[in-house]
Amino acid sequence: MKSQVLELKKLLESNQKLDDVGRILNDAWNYKRELSRSITNTQIEQMYRKALLSGALGGKICGAGGGGFLMIYVTKDEKEMFRKSMGNYPELEFEFSSSGSNIIFNDGNN
Repeated sequence: MKSQVLELKKLLESNQKLDDVGRILNDAWNYKRELSRSITNTQIEQMYRKALLSGALGGKICGAGGGGFLMIYVTKDEKEMFRKSMGNYPELEFEFSSSGSNIIFNDGNN
């Protein structure tokens, strides 16, 4: 898992093949699930499987304690199909930024 950090850093710095981010996220998710049974549950597994079947390349669970979310990577070409398939789940888009983290506000109307 540690080596993936360096791989992802190199990938983001090169600004090439950004779709490989999805592959790295998927690999990391699979490694993480092997660490402990408490990493995931049936609902999360169903959402993640549906995301992959809907065109996602990978994803990561973020947050904890019932307030988390799945961060999913989808190519631009698959985005509309993904949205239609996953329409019953709330969406919050993100973008990569060279200026670091930015605070955003989500009023739930996205």
